[in-house]
Amino acid sequence: MKPVYLITIFLLISCHLFQKEKKYFEIIAKSGLILRSGPGQNYNKITTLPINTSGIINEFIGPTTYIQGKKGLWLKVETEQLNGYIFSGFAIIHENIESLNQSRNYKSFPKFKGIFPFTNSDLTKEEFTKQFLEKFIVFESDLTPETKIILDNDLYKIDLISAKSEYSDYQTIFVLNKKEKLNYIPDIKNLHPTSLAENSKIITGLEYTCYNCCAMPTDTIGILAENKIYTLPIPLNDTLASCDFEGQVKKDFSQLRITNKNEIIIHKTIYDCSTDPKCSQAGAENNCKPTKVFSDTFILIENPYSNPNVFEFDASVVPKNILMQFKTGRAAITNKNLD
Repeated sequence: MKPVYLITIFLLISCHLFQKEKKYFEIIAKSGLILRSGPGQNYNKITTLPINTSGIINEFIGPTTYIQGKKGLWLKVETEQLNGYIFSGFAIIHENIESLNQSRNYKSFPKFKGIFPFTNSDLTKEEFTKQFLEKFIVFESDLTPETKIILDNDLYKIDLISAKSEYSDYQTIFVLNKKEKLNYIPDIKNLHPTSLAENSKIITGLEYTCYNCCAMPTDTIGILAENKIYTLPIPLNDTLASCDFEGQVKKDFSQLRITNKNEIIIHKTIYDCSTDPKCSQAGAENNCKPTKVFSDTFILIENPYSNPNVFEFDASVVPKNILMQFKTGRAAITNKNLD
């Protein structure tokens, strides 16, 4: 009887290991992602999987390809109800169920997500740089650390922290508040700085949802107030809304204005492209403009560079004086490019 027990135990262990090796996908496209009948844009559309839909990846289908500048593979997937194929450029790939469950616990509705204050850190710049490098060196052993000062004024000294190789460049920033003599780091996954604006009171950049997963980076601004540093998921420059042929929003409509009171007002409209059948056709990105509004919001930041207060209004009820200040305001002025 012992051989039977041994075989049973072996099969149970093998089954457990096999289950742990399963990979999972999670849709991050705001307007959802097209599920197709085969691994290519020429295959029929089955349906649109809404944002945050998740399921099992059964197969990775190469070679790597680019769609709208996004690198990825076709994935053969299954959800609770459907089977089909999606393009990985619009999804996050989770290595195991634990990673997927953790991500589900941190979901937020895809409207304006408020401000994210920087976190005070007890680490020195050298200790933080070493810790940042260790996050990625397990995947790319040839990475080397690099630091560079990108701002040094009376209030702040900001270092760009990089983990670099011939093909990769992971970035974030490390901030010293000279008056407080305290160190700060962004309370987001990372921040790839691109420019300084408004006499270096605003730093612009990109936040990557994850690296090597083909997720689209988020335009982000960091505001350097006297007693607080915080980021907002907003582009500095105006963007017009547009759809791509996968039925997702390429860009939201966004405008940021500086008022004559030196306050910041932002108008942000998020659209839904998934209901327009034209957006699922090849080449539609050139003429498919979104028509269905998902949310339309005005954000007012009072005293943005000292003691900021943030107010959010639905566009249908925004006060007339705020709307007038927005219309008469000016675009932010970039004073230094960091690329």
